Amino acid sequence: MESNVTSDDQLSAYRLAYAMVFFYIVVPIVFLLFQIIHVILFMTTVEHGRRNVELE
Repeated sequence: MESNVTSDDQLSAYRLAYAMVFFYIVVPIVFLLFQIIHVILFMTTVEHGRRNVELE
């Protein structure tokens, strides 16, 4: 019984460690992707704004 308890604790610890690593790796990557997409969209909208001003 004790060995089962320790193995369950180890599994939960491994899951926690994997969750922490996943969080610390994936969240910054997703954040950077959103930042890049936002910058690209902003730049394209600025370009369209300049074109509209030039057309007027």
